[in-house]
Amino acid sequence: MKNIRISRGVQFAAFFLGTTLLAGCAEEGISAGAIAPDFEVDSLAINGKPKTLSSLKGKVVIVDFWATWCGPCRQSFPHMQEMYEKYKDKGFEIVAISDEDEGKINEFIRNNKYRFGFYRDSFRTAYSAYKVSALPTTFVVNRDGNIVGSVMGFSPNELQKMVESAL
Repeated sequence: MKNIRISRGVQFAAFFLGTTLLAGCAEEGISAGAIAPDFEVDSLAINGKPKTLSSLKGKVVIVDFWATWCGPCRQSFPHMQEMYEKYKDKGFEIVAISDEDEGKINEFIRNNKYRFGFYRDSFRTAYSAYKVSALPTTFVVNRDGNIVGSVMGFSPNELQKMVESAL
């Protein structure tokens, strides 16, 4: 077996990256059963009003953090649209939140036919409250305003099960 020499700079970078990742994992996130943090996000609809999570109390809500450049986010939307159509009459809402430029989000909405709610978090207050560190990150909130669970990445079966259990 051949010995490979790694420079001290590369060793330091690997150590720094590893400890940073571990510190991120150690940060306490929002766990199932916790009260969902309230937020206010800007509506992208013409003449729309800001949306708060508290205004949706009594409904099962998906709070989805996404971006137009995020492949798994875009991959999840057809599935979310199916869930929205299936459950909207049972007190179900989707709040899709991006922090991107309003023009980019509006262009995405115009180019797609999704009928659930898209919103902009201009100051990243919702992102901070939910400790979002990767996209997509999706939370399911029950009718009482408690977190049922969360999914990081695209996991349609897991998300579907959480929504159905909350309904």
